[in-house]
Amino acid sequence: MQSWKVVVLLLLVGSRAGAAVEGISLDDVLTAHSLGMGGAYRALGASPDALDGNPATLAMQRTYQVDLGAAWDVTNKVFYTGTFVRDSSTLGVATGVGYHLLSTGRGTAREISHVTTAAVGIPLGDAFSIGFSGRYLARSHPKDTAEAVTMDAGAAIRLSEGLTLALAAHNFIGTRHPELPRLYSAGVGLTLPSFSLDVDARSQLSGGLKPIFNAGGEYLLAGFVGLRGGYIVETQSGHHYFSGGVGLSSGGTGLDLAYRHELHGASNLWVLSLRLQL
Repeated sequence: MQSWKVVVLLLLVGSRAGAAVEGISLDDVLTAHSLGMGGAYRALGASPDALDGNPATLAMQRTYQVDLGAAWDVTNKVFYTGTFVRDSSTLGVATGVGYHLLSTGRGTAREISHVTTAAVGIPLGDAFSIGFSGRYLARSHPKDTAEAVTMDAGAAIRLSEGLTLALAAHNFIGTRHPELPRLYSAGVGLTLPSFSLDVDARSQLSGGLKPIFNAGGEYLLAGFVGLRGGYIVETQSGHHYFSGGVGLSSGGTGLDLAYRHELHGASNLWVLSLRLQL
């Protein structure tokens, strides 16, 4: 991942997909920071997840971040691990790359997905930015394999100090894979010195609106303890989740833990992330 500044950023620039697999989708593969807030992060640009959710928000903060994480859901036999690198402080544009390995099932039912994402965010003044991202998906199963490349585009507007609106089109390069549906998302984020709040919605337009809603917030206690909570509603499937998390940080380095619980269901997902911010 040390080569995030080279041309590959422009060749592999996408977003996670929303494939429904056992207890989790590729869209759920998040850092502990974002999952603890109910997966609501698309207008904040605070975590490296921005390169998947809306690449334009990468340019909203000047920072360098590295995030390493792993997650597990014992009930549904789900595991994923991944890493992000994000740099919005070295160049005039913001860049980021990410890699995930997602494993679901066991034995003959085991499915492995490798997801590589790269993104660029371009500031156009102090209050507006655009971004482009792309992703390569390689999925393997004992019975078949699949590969696909697609792209996203997004825009972020700072409406006032601390208030941001973000819009994005996901997977607009069509593929024949159900893991990569064409989606549209919108998010509103509020960032204050000790508190942040985000509300997101995303949906396909064909077949009627059946959006997924994410809402969450974080309160910074004593300057180094982040307390997080959030809620998720998937209107098409009828699934509801709540999540919570805590993060400890000192000198730019931190450790985050998050938990997501499905109401009236069997999914219980834990995520642990280690992050470095300069």
